Amino acid sequence: SDTNPGISELAIASEINTGTDAARSLTPDAFAGSNFGKRFVELVVVGFTTPVTTGNGQMYFIVPDELTGMNLIRVAATVITAGVVNSTTIAIYNITDSVEMLSTLMAIETGETSTRSSATPGIIDTDHDDVITGDMLSIDVDSVSVTPPLGLIVELVFQLP
Repeated sequence: SDTNPGISELAIASEINTGTDAARSLTPDAFAGSNFGKRFVELVVVGFTTPVTTGNGQMYFIVPDELTGMNLIRVAATVITAGVVNSTTIAIYNITDSVEMLSTLMAIETGETSTRSSATPGIIDTDHDDVITGDMLSIDVDSVSVTPPLGLIVELVFQLP
């Protein structure tokens, strides 16, 4: 501490994110709550020049040991070429637990390429957001634009609660 020599001040998650304070101590909880405590998974669900089609099990993800006890905290979906007329909607289903992980599906709207700009980016169901080793997650495409988009990438972000 600058004000109390010999006493360590604890960093909070936002201070860990910036990485600019060399004098504070790091706690496991603050680290877990920082950007460094997040685990990102990016899945190429449909090839970049291939039209997206509806169907369950377009891609599977098996939860590794390192994600056990974490929660799904953010989702996003991106297509390479936008679809036209109606939205393309994407679900995440935990096959092991037989539950949908989203209470509102991700929607890539007509003419758009990402859920990041969507009015319906997808809402995680906090009652079904937790994962453990071996959980099998399925990426399901529930609806596709009349002129289908090309390619589909889904991003999942996990963090300890």
